[in-house]
Amino acid sequence: MHVLVAVGSMEEWHSVSETEWSTLLNRWIEPLVPTTKVRSARPSTLTVAPYASTGVAPIDLRRILISQIGANDSEMCLAGSLRGVPVRIDLIGSGLERLAVAGRGLIAARTDINEDSIDEFMFGEIGEPDLVVACGPQSKSVPSLVWELAYSEIVYVDTPWRQLSSAHLDYAIRDYHNRNRRFGGV
Repeated sequence: MHVLVAVGSMEEWHSVSETEWSTLLNRWIEPLVPTTKVRSARPSTLTVAPYASTGVAPIDLRRILISQIGANDSEMCLAGSLRGVPVRIDLIGSGLERLAVAGRGLIAARTDINEDSIDEFMFGEIGEPDLVVACGPQSKSVPSLVWELAYSEIVYVDTPWRQLSSAHLDYAIRDYHNRNRRFGGV
């Protein structure tokens, strides 16, 4: 299961200390950590993306996040792992800009631009998110996620993002498993 957590803005992320990032990431990863009792066919993945659709992660924030997940840095995201769970952190707040970066990358690679190639460029092997957990008002779409919401289920959590707990994510995952997914169908 690929869970994307949409929280805060790049500006807010920049104000979070390294210690607090460690606490937050470990809290959010908890429901996805493989246990000896439960093994899924596909390992769970956590993606962290800003809820607000502005900003790019500055270099000092990138360094903090790289140290947390042992990440490889790219223009668009960090990819690493924490406690055996693959973790991806989006570095560009705007979903439209992430889509444009993907398009430029595909053009540079001389690859056809289509839904599959964009998915591959943006998500690699992990694929697009199954579940988006959004810390924001249920009355509006998540402004930073353009492509990511196409086939993802969304669970809104009415809590400040720094207080998002593993219990909130556990609830969202249970809610997801109880849904009848139609992938855009009626």
